Amino acid sequence: MADIQTINIGSAANDGTGDDLREAFVKVNANFNALNLAQGPAGVNLGSSGGKVLADVTSNTLRFRTIVGGTNINVTELDSTIVLDGTVPDQSNPIISDTGSITVGNGAAWALYGGDGVETRSDNNASPNPQIIIDAGLERDQSPRLVAGLDANSQNITGVNNFSATSSLTGTLTVSTTGTIGTLVPTNIKSKGTDTVDYENNLGKFLTFDFGGVDNTYTGILQFILGTSTVDLGTFNSPSIGSIDLGAI
Repeated sequence: MADIQTINIGSAANDGTGDDLREAFVKVNANFNALNLAQGPAGVNLGSSGGKVLADVTSNTLRFRTIVGGTNINVTELDSTIVLDGTVPDQSNPIISDTGSITVGNGAAWALYGGDGVETRSDNNASPNPQIIIDAGLERDQSPRLVAGLDANSQNITGVNNFSATSSLTGTLTVSTTGTIGTLVPTNIKSKGTDTVDYENNLGKFLTFDFGGVDNTYTGILQFILGTSTVDLGTFNSPSIGSIDLGAI
């Protein structure tokens, strides 16, 4: 832009020391041309990332974007600065357990541990969200044992392989099977009294056989079997005539 020219107006009116009328208007025209050819103001945003404060330049006017607050963001205008202040809402939550509770506040961390026989572990690769897994681990325990009596609450216990008792049995013990009964060898089993007895040599104290009603009188177990069972002896071919004595019934 060319320099602005100053018109010499002299020391006093019509003293002949200033620019004449023509010269004065020559300077006026030159100054207008210089202003007309001059470039308007320009502005740029500093940096290549983030939101741009300068919107554009229109008719030598710089237009800036207005800064407003968003969710939990406050905007404060001071004499030389604009302050952006974030307000974090209270996000504390109570975590309640069987025997107490804790309150977790903003940014606080809390730990989750297992008790006796309980294991906790994190799985950051779980889909769709990471998980905290609580595992009692009873199935993986190779030697599980109880520290107190077990109350089955009148429910069945199934899938038992071997059964061994080391103290007295009370109530009624019912054994039901659809396969072959193997060898049941409990030790130190007590009868209805208080004395410890040998199971294998005192079988009758524990097992009761019900053969149903008996109409006839039998003097031996063979008579009882023959009198209550159907026996197929097959066909005798030789000798052609034979006999069999089953005794008196």
